[in-house]
Amino acid sequence: MGTSVSNLQFLGVPEETVRAALPKTLVGRWSERFVTACPDMAFRSLERKGAFLSRKLACTLLSVSMFDGDTVSLVLFREGKRLTRHVFDLETGESVVGNPKVFCAGLGLPEELAPKLKRLFASCPSQEEKLSILQALLGAPLLIRYGDEEDGYLPQEPVKADSGPLEEWAREHPEPPKIKNQCRAELIQEIPEKLRAGSQYESNIILLRSPFRITEEDLKTYGTIFKIGEVIGECDDEVWARPLADGQLELVQLPQPGISPEQYRAFLHMDPPDVDVVYPDYRYMYHDGRLVITTNLWEKDLIGGGNCPAQTVVVHDTAGILPYPLPLTLDGGPAVTHDPLHLLPDGGFLAAVVPCFDTSVSPHVLMRESALIRYGPDGTRRWAFWGTGHVVKATAERVFVVSPDDYTPTYDSKQLLALSMDGEVIAQCPIPSSPYGTKVHMLGDIPYILEPLGYRKDDLLHRLTPDLRPDGEVLVPEMSRLAVSPDGTRLYAAGYESGMRVIDTASLSVLHELRQKSSFSCPVMDSQGRLWMRGNGCFECRTQELECISRHRLKGAITDIYLNNAGQVCAVTFQRKTYTIRVYRFS
Repeated sequence: MGTSVSNLQFLGVPEETVRAALPKTLVGRWSERFVTACPDMAFRSLERKGAFLSRKLACTLLSVSMFDGDTVSLVLFREGKRLTRHVFDLETGESVVGNPKVFCAGLGLPEELAPKLKRLFASCPSQEEKLSILQALLGAPLLIRYGDEEDGYLPQEPVKADSGPLEEWAREHPEPPKIKNQCRAELIQEIPEKLRAGSQYESNIILLRSPFRITEEDLKTYGTIFKIGEVIGECDDEVWARPLADGQLELVQLPQPGISPEQYRAFLHMDPPDVDVVYPDYRYMYHDGRLVITTNLWEKDLIGGGNCPAQTVVVHDTAGILPYPLPLTLDGGPAVTHDPLHLLPDGGFLAAVVPCFDTSVSPHVLMRESALIRYGPDGTRRWAFWGTGHVVKATAERVFVVSPDDYTPTYDSKQLLALSMDGEVIAQCPIPSSPYGTKVHMLGDIPYILEPLGYRKDDLLHRLTPDLRPDGEVLVPEMSRLAVSPDGTRLYAAGYESGMRVIDTASLSVLHELRQKSSFSCPVMDSQGRLWMRGNGCFECRTQELECISRHRLKGAITDIYLNNAGQVCAVTFQRKTYTIRVYRFS
């Protein structure tokens, strides 16, 4: 878990005045210029409070929020008017680069710092590092939060203003050289009034929802804290955005299949029924034009209270292959999976089933072991492999899985297994232990294990044969995303603030290297062998030798990247300011 903070920074207001305006809030002067307040609120609520107080106290105010180290919001107000805002929201995809000149003028910073501040806003991938640099620049405790006084984390002395960290960061992250673009970005589609619906249960599927806007009728419920037209959430009318041959998205209304109370009781063998509500926590699995939807049924925890997932049910299949509703079972009892199903070419699927507990006794009793189950296209169980974790990939002949699963309390006992399509173990090998989280990748039919060696250090990439024998290793940039060339001769590793490397897959030797403190992510190869990725705050195209030949700044934050039928790269962006989805095609 990353750092979460929330505070208001007042400029030109006495401390006593702020205390009087916020009598139940932690208020202090831990800065030579700012008075700091830490209300118990975040993001939209904090912004609204900041706008109100800046108007009430006739002052300049900076609202600061960060959640879990990866989502940040900085909003500058003067006498109730919002001057500028800088937002990066990892979950929603919202990305707004604040106006650095306005920030400098409003907060009393030298104007010559604006270009460096602009680069920091646009290109720094670490929101914690960004906030730490701004804290030094302003000489204000931006990393303070509600509750720090109870935990003993309050600053012991005033924060000193220091532009050094920003200057150092700017030296280490120079402005990328200007180039003449060799590729063309074409806007091929705009979808208004839609949000990108993010979910941990999605599997290569683009879900969109309509924004929920406050109406005059809603004000009777919500009061005056909202304005008419303000977006406060997402509607439930989900649509499935399916890429067409040219790259445009076809919007398909998703079914909302319900389960009758009678089916619910029958699935869980309830007599009398102990559940009144079926929670529509739908999960979506997509493969080769086919969409399968599952949901979890819930039952009451008679000992601990609340509700527990009791059974997973397949409730829809757009291809019409699986019978539904199809409840997952194990040894005659209900089975639950928290991972997406892995759809197979024959129409069946793999399901990693987690342990089920008897919630009617204390302590809760484990009813059955974890297992990997293969279901056929008719919904019948073909085989179960006990104690398995999650599926990495299924090829035509093998299933690669990590075992034990993430519920195991230690991280140092995992292994990679290769199973036959009949559920038999063909090969296995240990996964190197790492407190930083070792990951398994499949590039084609070749398994790779990415072993982190520590913060700000290169990762060690292990290559295995399909039979899981060691087949060499090579250092790659930290937290690398991997891609392979169409002919399989080149491996590309794009890392976190550590550059990129091109690796020969035959010898695992480094052919080309880009050593710079920039973050690259989501590398995708087009049909011409060009490498497309997010980097330097833009969408870049590079040759196989890592020469940048095109750089594009798009409207909104990139949420999805895929290839159309012609092998051209398409990028989907989301712009929260206008709630617009856009699709760009690059040629």
